[in-house]
Amino acid sequence: MTLQELSERLGVHRQTAYGWLRRGKLKGRLVDVGTQRIWLVSLSQASTGT
Repeated sequence: MTLQELSERLGVHRQTAYGWLRRGKLKGRLVDVGTQRIWLVSLSQASTGT
């Protein structure tokens, strides 16, 4: 799921979830979608990041 979808599901701000990515509490990957780059993370990883 996208970082935005994850943050909505967990009830946290998108920047909070992004901070978790930067600190290594979440694992994700950047993908190119058209001209944009978005983060994809797995929900199972998110449950360990909180």
